Amino acid sequence: MERKVLIVEDDETIRIQMKWALMKEWKIMEAGDRPSAISILKRDNIPVVLLDLGLPPRPREAEEGLNTLQEILTHKGDTKVIIITGNMDRENALKAIDMGAFDFFTKPPVIEEVRIVIRRA
Repeated sequence: MERKVLIVEDDETIRIQMKWALMKEWKIMEAGDRPSAISILKRDNIPVVLLDLGLPPRPREAEEGLNTLQEILTHKGDTKVIIITGNMDRENALKAIDMGAFDFFTKPPVIEEVRIVIRRA
């Protein structure tokens, strides 16, 4: 069985860096916004999602990311969602954990720590 991870991040540079860092162990899928992420999750079985809370249309706020988390957990409850967010947004990351996210990291994440949490998920 192919192991897959979906990276949901609006910053293409960060998405590419994470993809290159993780692609030796997992098949990486990518989305830059909530509609793209949900579309990928509906058509494919993806056990782990790395989710940035700051997504379009308001990437400086966490609302879209939290809504994305809620939608993922509503439709794919067994998916493990790992939040990756800015340093100043720890409160929203903890809110995401309370909503059902598996874990969280602040940017920039330490990739080896991300790998360990993905394996654990």
